[in-house]
Parts: sequence; structure tokens; C-alpha cells
Amino acid sequence: MIDDFETIFSGVKTKKKEGGNSFGPKMKKIIADMKKNKLWTKNDRIALIACTNKPYDATIKDCKKLFDKKIYFPFPNYATRKQIIRHFIEAKVGKQVNDFPYETLAHISEGFTAGGV
Repeated sequence: MIDDFETIFSGVKTKKKEGGNSFGPKMKKIIADMKKNKLWTKNDRIALIACTNKPYDATIKDCKKLFDKKIYFPFPNYATRKQIIRHFIEAKVGKQVNDFPYETLAHISEGFTAGGV
């Protein structure tokens, strides 16, 4: 599982001073070498899960070389966000909270991922 995979497949270079790291280019080379040297075959079953909230920062060409399948998960809709918020607040408080503005939070969290709500 690779989180924030756009840092690996990004055309943007960051400096260590600016909070960047050199992990991305190294990881990209390791993955490319593994695929190029055929360390796995088509009969091997490998799941490499890459997550990002900035897919537009990754270079599509490099991503297509590595991943055979892409599955895009849509952002949760209003009703789902409201249920997620209700679930976590009630789990934290330990009881149902009737006067909490779930609707307001669901509206302002539009565009958030399910984990970000």
C-alpha cells in the first residue's frame, strides 16, 4: 500500500529544506526495476494499492506503466457524509446527539474523501 503515491509519480521535485524527501524517486526506480527485470510474471497475483488525494500531480504515463487496473472511488454524497459524521460523533459521545448540526457539516464537507469527513 502506497499512500500519497503522487509523490512517487510526480514531475514536481521537492527539496528536503521545503519538507520534501528523496523517497519518491528511489521508490519509483525500485518499482520500475522490479517490473522490468520480471521479478513477477503474469501468473503472479500482486496487489499494489496506491492512494492519493492529488491524482493530478502524478504523471499519467508513469502510472499507466505500473498499474494494470485503476479503480476510482467517488467522493461520498451528502447522505453518506451525514451518516459518517453521525456515526463517528455518536461513537465518540456514546449516545445519540439530536441537536448537533449534522446537515451543516455534511454540506461543508462536500468534496472530502470518506476518511477526510
